[in-house]
Amino acid sequence: MPEVGSSPIENDRLLEIKDRKNIKKACEDSRVFSNFKNWWLYPTECESYENPIQFANARGFDCQNCKENVIFAGASPWYEWNGRAFVASEVGRELGVGYEVNLECDKDGWNYYNKKHIDFTNIAKSRKDAHFLKLRANGDYIAIAMPGERDDVDYGKSIVVALKGMINYWRKNGQNKPIYIHCTEGRFRTGDLLSILYLLAGEDIESVREKFLKSASNYFGKEATQREGYDVGAFDVFVKSVGKFGVSDEGALFNAETVNDRIDIVKKYLISNGMKESEIKELISFIKKTN
Repeated sequence: MPEVGSSPIENDRLLEIKDRKNIKKACEDSRVFSNFKNWWLYPTECESYENPIQFANARGFDCQNCKENVIFAGASPWYEWNGRAFVASEVGRELGVGYEVNLECDKDGWNYYNKKHIDFTNIAKSRKDAHFLKLRANGDYIAIAMPGERDDVDYGKSIVVALKGMINYWRKNGQNKPIYIHCTEGRFRTGDLLSILYLLAGEDIESVREKFLKSASNYFGKEATQREGYDVGAFDVFVKSVGKFGVSDEGALFNAETVNDRIDIVKKYLISNGMKESEIKELISFIKKTN
């Protein structure tokens, strides 16, 4: 289990960009939001973290069988109230992100993303050339209103909508430009979607749990150590829901004995939420290395 606040950057592409001038400038720009330092027990000053990439909770979709640099994830490039959006936006620019997957918390959540509250065309006046604004203008994004409860019957349907959006983007554009997945903090909804992808790529449940917890480590930084147990519980809630809606057994993924057993459970979960078997096969071909 990773120690909170100590996760290194493991993705080579992110290592390349962590010291670039615009990334450091975005880190400086985020200081105006430092008054939120004590919100949810985490520091919101970029300097409190080992590097700006960790501050933005940015990470790659990395595993033994995963295609490299086709997916990145992290905090929202829109939520400026804690400053991370400045860095997340510049990370997207440096990575050359071609498609945004925005996992909004809308149905039972805060509604901060609702267009009644945020005008996407006027956000970040200091960043009028923000990379994600350009993606929005070109229609290269999908925004999904997800239930606040992760064992909600509609949560899996939202996951499937996101995956279909990714498949459609790759069909039309190939994989030269990466996809960026985010929610608000880049932790729960983002971690859940990545967990599905990791399991389809053949990762075991403990490896997927460790990757899920890495996002908590990135997010809370050096000063916060009290939230890790909460994130472990959150991971277990989602894994149980996959078993519940996939094969009517909350413990199925924990008890699966083989890689194929785990993949089969995830497939059944996705199919129960509206995904075709042919789409799942295509998705796996997009995310998994060919032998």
